[in-house]
Amino acid sequence: IVFIIAGCYFFYNEAIDPMIQKYQAARSYKEAIDPNRVAVLSPDMKRVRALQQEAAAIRATEAEEERKKKVKSEKERKRVKSPEEER
Repeated sequence: IVFIIAGCYFFYNEAIDPMIQKYQAARSYKEAIDPNRVAVLSPDMKRVRALQQEAAAIRATEAEEERKKKVKSEKERKRVKSPEEER
């Protein structure tokens, strides 16, 4: 009985499971390239992409401001102070 169970397990892993995976991948690809589905998703993709672009632009401006502040503080830190300023 143990050998039968081990044989069934091996047969399932080596023959049946890859066949099921291949079938599911083919079906998923067929659904993904279906023109009716793509036409419905296109406006959504454009809307999401616009939101992503907007968020990226905001992050970029914040990062630029942060970089400028960092450069300014680094410049101030490295600047040599005159004796009059030290008093």
